[in-house]
Amino acid sequence: QVRATPTYYTHHIVRSGYTNRGEVIGAVVGPGGNGQYLDVDVFTPRGRLGLFVSRVVRDNDAYYANRGGETFRGHDVTLTTGLVIARQRDPWRMEVRLARMRDYNRYFMVRNDVTNWHVALDLVWLP
Repeated sequence: QVRATPTYYTHHIVRSGYTNRGEVIGAVVGPGGNGQYLDVDVFTPRGRLGLFVSRVVRDNDAYYANRGGETFRGHDVTLTTGLVIARQRDPWRMEVRLARMRDYNRYFMVRNDVTNWHVALDLVWLP
């Protein structure tokens, strides 16, 4: 390497990094973050039933840059599993989603694990 490679979305002169009118450019998972998503659905004439799982790793660039520090001790990983049930009865569609989100090493702190639940009910009119 001839020169150091900076963290993506950062700039060595402009302190706020690359922005669009002050809004940071980039993905919500942060520099070096990644995610995977798997969804399986069964469709019927009356609706659908679906299961999903997702995994998100946040801001790996910050983790590797500060690995020896006091605050960045483990990868911040969120694992989400969920269920979707939708029923269709013209002109209406009702959808219920239930998801469990487990955030491991939240804010890069080991054993700072948090569980959240997400419940949503959508009623859509399709004229």
